[in-house]
Amino acid sequence: MTGTLLARAASTASRTASTQAGAPATKSGPPGSQKSRCISTTNRTETSRADAMIGRRRERECEGSESGRATAFAHTTRPPRPSQPPPPAPDVMSVPRGAPVAVAGATGVLGRAVVAALVVAGLPVVALVRPRAAATPAAAALAGARGVRVVAVDVGDSAAVAAVLRRTNAAALVSCVAGRDNAGVGEAAMRAAEVEAPLRLFAAAAAARGVARVVVVAPPLAAFPNPASPYLRAKQEMVDRLREAERAARAAAASATGSRPAAPSPSPPPRLTVYQVASWARDADALVASLRASRLAPVLRGGGTRLQPIVDADLASRIVSGLDLLADLGATVAVGGPEVLTMRDLWRAAGVAAGVEPRFVPLPRAAIAATLPLLRAASLWSAGAARGAYLAALAADVGRARALSGEPTGTLTVADYLAGPDGGGAPPRARL
Repeated sequence: MTGTLLARAASTASRTASTQAGAPATKSGPPGSQKSRCISTTNRTETSRADAMIGRRRERECEGSESGRATAFAHTTRPPRPSQPPPPAPDVMSVPRGAPVAVAGATGVLGRAVVAALVVAGLPVVALVRPRAAATPAAAALAGARGVRVVAVDVGDSAAVAAVLRRTNAAALVSCVAGRDNAGVGEAAMRAAEVEAPLRLFAAAAAARGVARVVVVAPPLAAFPNPASPYLRAKQEMVDRLREAERAARAAAASATGSRPAAPSPSPPPRLTVYQVASWARDADALVASLRASRLAPVLRGGGTRLQPIVDADLASRIVSGLDLLADLGATVAVGGPEVLTMRDLWRAAGVAAGVEPRFVPLPRAAIAATLPLLRAASLWSAGAARGAYLAALAADVGRARALSGEPTGTLTVADYLAGPDGGGAPPRARL
């Protein structure tokens, strides 16, 4: 066995020797020669350069890692990017979703339509009604609707309305207050309903703190630069004074915030939205009644004035949808119905509802201009003359206008309205 091990050791040594003998000879020359020393020096220099390069690379990596850590730290401390749009400017207050909306004049035609649109939208409603109207069937119908709270309050009492708005946490106020019969009550009573009441409502909203928007409705005032009608003059005064009150409220809020920079920011004052209605589909009711009485259809300028009548329900839906639109905030929005009709077209639609063929009677403007002073003089002792003067002045203003138009809104036409349950062409019924 010992011989076998010795033989294996000898064989291994023999293979190792033959491998070394077959390897190529090195070019470095014998140790200690000049060529060997030069190569050794070169190798050391290259090694030093490589070490220096590696050192500089490591320094850059260290610097990079420090800057990377600083950058990562900066990213971690930066506030996250919001997933939703940025909040409005400090002087803009949006209506929170699900917040109650107060409706003044809720038992009127437009008021009932606005309440119905709010109920359809699933919004809580605070229906403000006059104390004498709290026991009417219209108020009872409102109280029975889902999500509607009826509150009896004098809309002319700003302090009382402000208390109701605070108690109910109302976020918006829609004013549907209007005169019951402006043609028959006189100019003073008309101005109390059309001018003073909206101003007091805006003052109440500003005092309540938390009401984001106040909405009012007006005629297309741009179409009547110098109106003869006291109604149109009153509406122009209402809008001018409301805009002035809005500017004053915003200036007062800015002054209070600037004088107390450390104090918590108060709620912004309400912003005003004015919807200027081109014309009303319900005005055709008067034409239907007139045709049933005489079949005469008086027209000015050949009856070519273009109208865009809108139904109350469509206007109410536009008002409710506008509560979520920042574009409507503080704006004046002209709205009209889905179709454009001339005055003759409107008379014809009323004739279909009345079941008669209208007979058009052209009226020259000079004749109306001559008649108005006589009617106004007679109105001092005659209620009929007062009504005639009111209507004649309004008709003269409308006749002078070439077009009363606005943003097409809704789908219901005048014919739809007249054929419906609320139109003048339908059989008489109790209206809430």
